[in-house]
Amino acid sequence: MAPSPGTLVNARALAKDTGSCEGRCHDLRPDIRGHWTREHADIEGQAGLEEVDRMNDVRTVKAVVVYESFFGNTESIARAIASGLRLEHLAAEAVDVADVADLADLDPSAYDLLVVGGPTHAFALSRPSTRGDAVARGGDDRYSRQGLREWLGGLPRCTGPSLAASFDTRVSKVRHLPMSAARSAARLLREHGYTVVAGPTGFVVRDVEGPLEQSEMERAIAWARALGREIQGRVQADTELHRRPCS
Repeated sequence: MAPSPGTLVNARALAKDTGSCEGRCHDLRPDIRGHWTREHADIEGQAGLEEVDRMNDVRTVKAVVVYESFFGNTESIARAIASGLRLEHLAAEAVDVADVADLADLDPSAYDLLVVGGPTHAFALSRPSTRGDAVARGGDDRYSRQGLREWLGGLPRCTGPSLAASFDTRVSKVRHLPMSAARSAARLLREHGYTVVAGPTGFVVRDVEGPLEQSEMERAIAWARALGREIQGRVQADTELHRRPCS
């Protein structure tokens, strides 16, 4: 039950009573609606933010960013996107597709949002032949058997509402071409029943090996924050719909 607005509650005492918070919280004050506010909480990390959501009886929105990265540039963008999503209070993590061989390692259905991204190879997601070229130039060799294309192709078809978005990295001289890894990924996501909630987006590197163009990390965070707000709104609307009494 939410407290009355303006009531100062010591969250450490609350944690002692409820077994929650684990000593991470300081004094909290609910807002005008009687909700616990993140801004008034001195809480460490994502676990602390989830604790505030539990106090408010709000479901934490979860996101995962799955990426393929040969030279570290796409990984940097993926981690920036995860950070931007966390700034909008999503529980977000970035995962290398080389580390998730099957659904036992990562089940996308456990998340509210799936974001995928990889480098643009020959105007699309990488293939075994283009990965070989990247490895020959000194890139990561762990994608020889599975890249993002194969991982997406192996996903089961969604049977419920599943939200997704895609991004890529691309060399500056082809930044404006219509075909890209992000568009290929968005097509595969739709084929598997996902609702793509943002246009495929590209982030620019100066050459195949990098580095990223100036300000691309900041742009990735800004893109992710806008995406996070969109997802929060959709999830909240869906939650309110299911809370309505039957008539």
